[in-house]
Amino acid sequence: IPCLTGTKLPGYQKEASLTSTYIIETLSNQSELVTQKLDLEGYSEYSDEGLPVVTKGDFSMTYNAEVTAGIDVKKIDVTVNDDTKTVKMKLPKAEIYSVKVDPGTIQYHDEKIALFNINEKEDSDKAEKMAEKDAMEQARKCGLLENADKNAEVLVKGLLEGNLQGYSIEFVK
Repeated sequence: IPCLTGTKLPGYQKEASLTSTYIIETLSNQSELVTQKLDLEGYSEYSDEGLPVVTKGDFSMTYNAEVTAGIDVKKIDVTVNDDTKTVKMKLPKAEIYSVKVDPGTIQYHDEKIALFNINEKEDSDKAEKMAEKDAMEQARKCGLLENADKNAEVLVKGLLEGNLQGYSIEFVK
């Protein structure tokens, strides 16, 4: 059983020490810790394959999307030093966890008519996937991952702060 420093265990003379196992178990309730969310409005242009006017359906579209990023808690490297009462943590780099385009917000513009476009549903699905890819790229350009990395330290420290009893946290790169 992981235990905290400064606590005497019944029947033992020694003080218990904080362990990296305890810290990982405390955090492991979250496997993916979302540390940043970005809501954005996007614009994409879709160009279908085929013959113009006959089978080629082109359009532009606007949409709202939500992109989330965070860290995998199981990849946190923890070292506990009882002598200096410090917990050194190396956090993994943030990664994008989800990109969700709200289908109810998609609006089509500049639609070019295709007389025999039998794949309208397929075009719509391709366009939504394109919007997701575009939203992910926009989120990267907006600094989503960098902000997620910064927020990860704050959130991890906040999750552990009340459980460290005299130990300080140092984040190492």
